Amino acid sequence: MLLGLLLALLVQRSKRFNRLAQVVLLWPAMVAPVVVSLIWLLILSPNIGVLNKLLDTFMLPTQDWLGMEVGAIVAIVIVDVWHWTPVAFLMLYTALCAVDEEAVEAARCDGANEWQVIRYVKIPMLMPAILGTIFIRAVMGVKAFDEMYLLTAGGPNNATTLVSLHIRDVFFDQLNYGYGSAFSVLIVLLMSLIIALVLTVRTLRHSRFFMREVQE
Repeated sequence: MLLGLLLALLVQRSKRFNRLAQVVLLWPAMVAPVVVSLIWLLILSPNIGVLNKLLDTFMLPTQDWLGMEVGAIVAIVIVDVWHWTPVAFLMLYTALCAVDEEAVEAARCDGANEWQVIRYVKIPMLMPAILGTIFIRAVMGVKAFDEMYLLTAGGPNNATTLVSLHIRDVFFDQLNYGYGSAFSVLIVLLMSLIIALVLTVRTLRHSRFFMREVQE
């Protein structure tokens, strides 16, 4: 979210490289998760990985990046952030382009610097898009499977066994259909609760904004 917002703000300010930046930033999201996993496996592999080859070239100790508990979860997070930050960028950049420029110019005329414009004008106007993006990323996080399964298969010591992999193990390895079904229903209910919270917060913000406009 933070990277997507930062990139959206930077790209909007860049008039000369605007189109090029959009293409470069969006292409990771267009690559299939399986392909992304294979690319990063070639980078992080302890034997043939590009990263270890680079470390060996500079006479630095190589690491089993996917064989350590901390290293594996960090690698999964990095891969997921690299792959799906473009989604957050696209949603926030689209919302940022729709921000009322008159309000921005009015704030600048009143003496606000660039940080104050972002903090008190742009971000409040982007809040519906931010909440929507958080919700979408939460759903995508629960559904994440390909990267974890292909890179680490949930290991080492179940360090990267998150929701989707756990459900898969319960159903197909343990054949515990009762627990797996109950766990899946619980996840659906939790995600429904998150949707309800997001919609409630968004409705309250719109109501407060409407009441403020009426009072003014």
